[in-house]
Amino acid sequence: MSALWQLPAHAWIDRLARREVSVRESVDAQIARIEAVNPAINALVVARFDEARREADGADARRAQGESLGPLHGLPISIKECLAVAGTAATGGLMARKTVIDAEDDPHVARLRKAGGIVLGKTNVPQLMAYLEGDNPVYGLTRNPWHHDRACGGSTSGEGALIAAGGSPLGLGTDIGGSIRVPAAFCGIFGLKPTTGRANDACGIGFSKGQRAIISQAGVLARSAADIELGTRIVFGEYEAPRQGAPLKALLPAADIDPASLRVALIEDDGVFPVHAAGRRAAQEAAAHLRAAGVAVEAWTPPPLVEAQEIFYHLLSSDRGAEITRQLQGSPIDQRIARLKFFAARGSLFNGALAALLRAVGQITAADMLACFGRGDTDHYWHTVIRQQEFQSRFDAMLRSAGFHAVLMPAFATPPYRHGQAIDLGVAGTYASLWNVLGWPAGIVPVTRIRADEGVVRPASSDRALQAAATCDRDAQGLPVAVQIAAPAWQESTVLALMRTLEAGVRGTPDFPLTPVTPQSASSR
Repeated sequence: MSALWQLPAHAWIDRLARREVSVRESVDAQIARIEAVNPAINALVVARFDEARREADGADARRAQGESLGPLHGLPISIKECLAVAGTAATGGLMARKTVIDAEDDPHVARLRKAGGIVLGKTNVPQLMAYLEGDNPVYGLTRNPWHHDRACGGSTSGEGALIAAGGSPLGLGTDIGGSIRVPAAFCGIFGLKPTTGRANDACGIGFSKGQRAIISQAGVLARSAADIELGTRIVFGEYEAPRQGAPLKALLPAADIDPASLRVALIEDDGVFPVHAAGRRAAQEAAAHLRAAGVAVEAWTPPPLVEAQEIFYHLLSSDRGAEITRQLQGSPIDQRIARLKFFAARGSLFNGALAALLRAVGQITAADMLACFGRGDTDHYWHTVIRQQEFQSRFDAMLRSAGFHAVLMPAFATPPYRHGQAIDLGVAGTYASLWNVLGWPAGIVPVTRIRADEGVVRPASSDRALQAAATCDRDAQGLPVAVQIAAPAWQESTVLALMRTLEAGVRGTPDFPLTPVTPQSASSR
C-alpha cells in the first residue's frame, strides 16, 4: 500500500473516510514528509504543525461522536503565503508585514477549513507576487523538487514545489498572470485558474491592487484532475448554503460531460514567444490522447496574440508603479521588483525611446514589453480596457464560429528555468497570461518529460530573452512538461472534463512526470 504522502487527495480522503487512518495519523505523516523534503526546497515557510495536530485531535474526537468532517474529511492542506490564515502573517515577501498577524481566515481558506481541511502551513511567493520565481527578502528562495537548480515558477511557487515533493496533497493559490498554472507546469502537477469573477482573490497585497480589468482568482493545485475538481467546488462555495458571492453558473460534474461531444482548438505556438521542442511535442501528444478518447482536436489560428500581451502589460503598469511604491515602504526591495518599479515609473516617453534603442540593437522582446510600461493616465487606462473588451469579443467569436468548445496549447514557452532567469523570461509567460486577459478558466495537465534529444533547437539570436530561453532549454532532460486547456467563461466543467480525459490517457505512460519520491533531487546534470 502506498504511503499517505504519495496518494492523490481523493484517495487520501477515502482512506480517512473508511477510518483506515485517523486524522491525527494523517497529519503526523504529512508533517514527517514536509520535514524530510522542505530543508532542500524551502517551499513551506510558515509552519503551524502544533495547531494542525490539535485540530486533528479535535476532528478525530468529533468523528468518534458521529459528526461529519466535510468533503475533505480531515485532509492536510497548504496555503499560499499571501493569503490570510488566522494567527499567521501574510507578508507577500514584505519585511514590514512580518508582524501583521491576521485575525481571520481568507474567505477561500475558510471554505477549505470548513470542508474539513487541516492547514499545515503557508508556502513561499515572490515579493508582491509580481514575477515567476519563488524568492523574496523575507523567506528566501524556493527550489524545484525535480532539480534544485531550477525555478518552480510563480507566484504560487511554494505550493507547486511542496505538492510535487509530496509535502501536501492539495493547496490553495491565486492567479493573475499564470501564478497557479506556471508552478503547476514547472513542478509536474495539476492546477486550475477559474473564470474571472468566480473566486476573486481577497488578498490585499500585490503589485496590481486597485485595478479591476484583470483580477486575480483563487484556485487549487493538486496531483490529479479529480482533486482539482473537488477543491474547486469547495473554493467556489458549492458546499455552502446559501451560496454567497458573485452570480455563478453551475459547475457540472466533469464525469457527466461526454468527451466525444467536444471540439478542441490546438495552438502549438502562440506567435509571441517560440515554444521549446518538448512543449510543442507535449501539445501534439496531448492532442493525440484526446483524439483517442473521441475528442475532435484540430489546429486553429487565433487572432494575433501579441495584442493580449500588450493589453496585459499596459493594464498592470497603469499606475506607473505607485501601488508598488506604497507597499514597499519599510521593506527591502527585491531586485526584480526594483526593475519593474523603475520602468513603470519612468513614463511613456522614456520607455518609448529606450524601446526604440533596444529594437535597433536587436532586443525585440524586451522592447515590445517595455513599450507597454509607464503611460499612467486615466484616458489610456480606459482605452486599454476597451481594447481588452474588444479582444475578448473577437477571440470568443472566432472560436465559436469555428465550432470549438475549448483550446489546447503549451503551458509555457520554456522548461522550468534556472534561478535568476525570471527577469529575462517573464515574457515567455504569454501562454498563461492570455487567459487572464480573456478572463477564461484554464487548467494545467502534466503530460511528459523532456528527452535527451530535446536540447537547444532554437535559432541563433541576438535577442537576450531568446538567448536566455536557449540556455534554459539546455540540460533540461527529465524535467516535467505540461499542457494548458482553456474554455470560454464559466465553462470550468468543460476544462475539468478535458483534464480528466487527458490525465487518463497520459498517466501510466513512460514519460509521465510522476511525483518525485526522494527528498533530494539532482543538483547538477
